[in-house]
Amino acid sequence: MSEINTECLKRPNELNKDYRLRLYKNQDAYGLSNKEIGDLCNEAFAVNYDESAHRKYVKPYLDGYNDAILECGSESEKVKSLIEEHKLVEENIRKERYKLQATKLERDRQDRQDGRFELFYENVRDAIITLPLPEIKSYTIERNNDDEYVILIADIHFGAKFKSAHNEYSIEIVKQRFSKLLSKLIVLIEEKHLKKLTILGLGDDIQGLLRLTDLLINQIPVVNAVVEFPRIMASFLNELSAYCDIDFYPVQNSNHSQTRPIGTKASELAGEDLEKVIVNHIYDMLINNPRVNVHIEFEDKPIILDVKGFKCIAKHGHQLKSANDNVLKDLSDFYRVFFDYAFLGHFHAGKESVVGAGDINNRDVIVADGFIGSDPYSDSLYKDCKGAVKVCKFTKNGYTGYDKIIFD
Repeated sequence: MSEINTECLKRPNELNKDYRLRLYKNQDAYGLSNKEIGDLCNEAFAVNYDESAHRKYVKPYLDGYNDAILECGSESEKVKSLIEEHKLVEENIRKERYKLQATKLERDRQDRQDGRFELFYENVRDAIITLPLPEIKSYTIERNNDDEYVILIADIHFGAKFKSAHNEYSIEIVKQRFSKLLSKLIVLIEEKHLKKLTILGLGDDIQGLLRLTDLLINQIPVVNAVVEFPRIMASFLNELSAYCDIDFYPVQNSNHSQTRPIGTKASELAGEDLEKVIVNHIYDMLINNPRVNVHIEFEDKPIILDVKGFKCIAKHGHQLKSANDNVLKDLSDFYRVFFDYAFLGHFHAGKESVVGAGDINNRDVIVADGFIGSDPYSDSLYKDCKGAVKVCKFTKNGYTGYDKIIFD
């Protein structure tokens, strides 16, 4: 547009849906083309959508509006129809506000969760903003290291806030730990001249609401955690991708992210899992970054991947009775695949055990450390551990050991 009509700009406190609808309804009066409306919406919402995406959003409203104009036989009838249509828009806005209020009361109304489950997806959908590609760091040293490193991030329990005997945790501390993890991994990439990192997200990303006691330690409502945590993880992966390529494999089911609606038991409705929302939100935010590959293809299945030619399986671990020596054999038998390594979260205290031998390697069960560290529940059992992330090294001979990035 050569000259911007100030009436076309988004008004203070005007909702996105109201602004978009106003532009299309007054398209002729404002003298706007469809493309110009798309550009105005993209600029106001800080997105980069095709114009048709905005038009599709308001099409039901516009169809009803135009039909009303055609059916009215006089100016007074047109005015009356427009007033009725305006009342309908106000009613829809009021309903959306009621939905938001219902979401804010999520923690106090767990028994109504099944009826409002679609609101989780609406909140997340409306919050998605793609991240810009970071400034890629150049290297004077050739990155020719053939070793591979697998980073295990598990049991973040985002949203929890507490102070236990040897640990303090909150949303701000989660952000500080991700900042430290980013710095440590950048050092690893530069020192080892790595071309790629494999990162496994092993579940329990949020604290959730498994039981009433979770209300005592949840700093924010679950819906807010589902929206906010993917932003933190996506930003972390995005910044890390400035230094090397990233393969991110997140599990899409764990116990703390289950909704367990209408009194269901653990894993009874396994598909009702907020990890799916979190994972897809991360994928959407990084969709324009070719240096981060977010693997969302596994859905309800375990993650199966090759590392240096060795077959690996990754799960949260909540469906296993324990991380004992039989895990690798049981998983291999069930999935009809001879696995060399199993990566598990859920158990918080990191460990590993050799359970057999391959052709040139030992076969191991590798349990990730909990990002969260000890909490009031572990204190009650007189067990504690530092929050940590395990960095596993693979060579041509397979898994050769790990380092830990331990959080203070």
